[in-house]
Amino acid sequence: MELNFKKNNDLVNKKFNELFLPTILATASIYLGNVINGIIVGNLIDPVAMASIYACIPLNQAACALSILISAGAAAMIAVAAGARENDKADYIFSIVLTLGLICAFFIALLAPFSQEISKILSPEAEIQKYIQIYLSIFIYRTALMVFIIVLRNLLRVEGMAKTISRSAAVQQFLSISLTIIFVGYIPFGIYGAGVALIVGDTACFIYMLLGYGFFKERKLHFVSIFKYGLKKIFEQTISIFKTGFPGFIALILGAIKVWVIYQIIGEVGGASAMVMYSICIACLSVLSVLNYACCDSSMPIIGMLYGEKDFSSVKKMLIRTLKVAMTLITCFVIFACVSPKTILHIYNLPPSLFEDGATALRLFTPSLIGTMFLGVMIYYYSVIKQRTAGTIIPLADGFLIILPAAVILSKIYGVNGVWISFSIAEIGAFMILIFYVKKFGEKSKDIFLIESGNPEILYDVSIKANLENAVKVSAESISVLENNSEARKSAVKVGVALEEIILNIEKVAAGKSVNVDVIISLTAEKNLLITLRDNGKIFNPVTYKAEENFSMDGIAVLNSLAKDIQYNRILGLNQTTIEI
Repeated sequence: MELNFKKNNDLVNKKFNELFLPTILATASIYLGNVINGIIVGNLIDPVAMASIYACIPLNQAACALSILISAGAAAMIAVAAGARENDKADYIFSIVLTLGLICAFFIALLAPFSQEISKILSPEAEIQKYIQIYLSIFIYRTALMVFIIVLRNLLRVEGMAKTISRSAAVQQFLSISLTIIFVGYIPFGIYGAGVALIVGDTACFIYMLLGYGFFKERKLHFVSIFKYGLKKIFEQTISIFKTGFPGFIALILGAIKVWVIYQIIGEVGGASAMVMYSICIACLSVLSVLNYACCDSSMPIIGMLYGEKDFSSVKKMLIRTLKVAMTLITCFVIFACVSPKTILHIYNLPPSLFEDGATALRLFTPSLIGTMFLGVMIYYYSVIKQRTAGTIIPLADGFLIILPAAVILSKIYGVNGVWISFSIAEIGAFMILIFYVKKFGEKSKDIFLIESGNPEILYDVSIKANLENAVKVSAESISVLENNSEARKSAVKVGVALEEIILNIEKVAAGKSVNVDVIISLTAEKNLLITLRDNGKIFNPVTYKAEENFSMDGIAVLNSLAKDIQYNRILGLNQTTIEI
């Protein structure tokens, strides 16, 4: 039969759009802090001081890698658990993640007395080492705080607290930039002042998020004792969190190693001037990181929720949307860098004598960012759907096995230009290795999604606007579909009545606001019918309604009498209701 309603992704697309801008602001405040500091310091002090700040990026990446290991995979795990209505598990993961974040921040802060030794590792140039040591004496404390901020942001994102994240990021950026200008340009603190500015901005951001979360009335995650299930359970859950976050972690760690090793190669081949140009290329890589993590941090909790619900068709559509947004943004940036490289070089106050070499570096290096973006999105996607082998192969190939040998060999043939070319070679090689793995070893499917092509248990899957007319139509349509299935026929009318009642109450609670609803009807292993509804309306829990509330009382009573079980959850600011008939 021809259906009146079709499945669309309007609901989850709106959620992606809602999360994207706050996430890009929050990500920029973390990953572009060093970049903006470098630009200001380069103009107010000199390019060598700028290069010293960018030489600290591997340390920044290593700290971010720890945050990803702890929280990025865990955020997806929480979304999956909530999608599967395992709220106790979600609370337990949440509590362990917060505890791990505090422990990591504490141990990073203990590195501060060793800033001199670390500066010698980060740069082979004595002139740059001097600046690095001064900067690290405060920047290490900022790095420790940054780890916990990233962890907290990932958890707030699962709660759907997009506004709190964006506002905290705005506070952070405003204070960091304005204070860097003041402490470096007007108060002669030099490069040390740039580090102080960052840590003041981060502290304000941290306090804002804590206060926001404390007063958030719709909070669904709660801190519980991590010892409630014993030490063995803590260990098992921590290992599970690390496994989920490992692909992203290894990508950042190998990326940090790559940046550091190539810094050494560049220093030997081209000296301090080449290291300055490489610092600008790394700044471009930081722009990519902002765009990549903004896209992934906005979409991966949604993908985790959908994966937990076994809505695999929506998982694929959300990944495709994420890739479209990510690839469009990075392609525009690459075109700009290749067409107008001198605009970027002017920002860094580069001496005119280095403009020609700098333009060549940008034109050879930035095309590789397109491949880096694609592979970066796939790393996070594979970690969410528990395809960790595929997620680990990419950074191993891209960040280590191909790039470093290529940089060494090509630098001997083409000098510094050979190093720039090696980045694109690494991306192409990593992509080919991924395709080979998918075709040869893909367990669930032979396409790049690596999940089931569909869920054979789903009988009806549509999207509607919550209103009286659609409630009546979707009820009649679902009954007609189910009556054509021998196993579902006996409960078809009950399902239709239940659907109509729940949708009418979703509309009533919305009080005139337009609400998108996704409806999925599936057959359980016990041959019961399961209705899953996902909507972006106001909080509405049909399980715990109160008589004085403005619900359709008869409808709720009917719904409870029809259902074997009703469960409600709130995840990413969306209502998720399941009704078993």
